[in-house]
Amino acid sequence: MKWYSLFLVIVLGLGLCTCISPFTADVPEEVEGIVISASLTTLPGLQEVRILRASPFTNKAYNRPISKAQVWVVDNEGQRQEFAEIVNNLGWYQPVDRDYVGEVGKTYVLHILTTENRKYESLPETVREVPPIKKLYTEEVITDDPLLGPALTSFSVLLDVEDPASKGDYYRWSWLHF
Repeated sequence: MKWYSLFLVIVLGLGLCTCISPFTADVPEEVEGIVISASLTTLPGLQEVRILRASPFTNKAYNRPISKAQVWVVDNEGQRQEFAEIVNNLGWYQPVDRDYVGEVGKTYVLHILTTENRKYESLPETVREVPPIKKLYTEEVITDDPLLGPALTSFSVLLDVEDPASKGDYYRWSWLHF
């Protein structure tokens, strides 16, 4: 019986080893991209633009900030607001006028000119009024831990609003937890 078991283990082991065949992935040519993240709100101090050079997915390096770019916003009335790079935060830009805010109903276009003389321009975006928050509440997230049993692992912050039935309404709420 021992020989039968040993023979079975050897046959299965060899069978598993011979089933391995190399896989060569067809990876498209790597192209570096740029990631632009911008926020224009109606509240002072929250306007920012972040510009990064995205590393190719086969590169383990992080995205690199794009520094010393010229960044500005122009509204539909032709008013231009310059943005300056934050001194100790490369790739992050804030308005030169710290009191600058977006206005509901105005349309804005973001412009960027890099040191390599590459120009980027956003599509026009109109600042729309945000519907009032009807209800703000939290929900506990409880997971079943195999050793401890049910445990509170986190919580979700939720809100209810009445969103108008128009297309193109995108909202972003942010909060701080202390």
